[in-house]
Amino acid sequence: MLKSKVNLYEVYDNWRKDLRYFECYFKTTPIASLKQCEDFELEEVYPSNEIKNSVLALKDKLSYKKTIYIFDLPLLESIETALILNNDLGIKPVLVFNHISHDFGIVGSKIFISKLIQYSYELKELKDSTYAFMLDKDRYLETEFDKRIYYNNQYELTEEELPPVEILNDLGINRVVVISVDKLKEDLTDYVEYLKKENIFVEIINEPIGSKE
Repeated sequence: MLKSKVNLYEVYDNWRKDLRYFECYFKTTPIASLKQCEDFELEEVYPSNEIKNSVLALKDKLSYKKTIYIFDLPLLESIETALILNNDLGIKPVLVFNHISHDFGIVGSKIFISKLIQYSYELKELKDSTYAFMLDKDRYLETEFDKRIYYNNQYELTEEELPPVEILNDLGINRVVVISVDKLKEDLTDYVEYLKKENIFVEIINEPIGSKE
């Protein structure tokens, strides 16, 4: 199917459903900006068995009560993990990808767009679920890029991307678990330190998702 044939509002609505208290943290920028990208044939995509096995191996850690989860993974792993969390573990993903989709963007890719669209139609309906905030580990990079070739659509997390302590307290959430494949970037570290200062228990799990090579 061509990208131009996709109802982007449906894609948005599929990911938005059942977010309840956290709907305001779902970022629509990658979806809304797709209209400005060149048309292309979407790929048929499937979640990786390696990623699925890695996520399911964390099942015990993903069963805490009064907890929210933050998955800080590379973009493709993050969108695949979102589908697996939703359909296999009953954990509702909140997509916090905030890049502008662009044909020459540093962040994002055509395969990500295919996954973002297709997986939105595969989500099972959830009610009263635990929530996981899905981040792109590569939302900004430390390396230089050729500005003549690439569009700089990198971004950092701000106070608008993740819930403040007041919201967590109102919802009775007293634990935040961060799953990351590497050292946390400065923006996420700042959020973690803020939570700790406000007496929210934070657990950080460094765990490869997918290939362990």
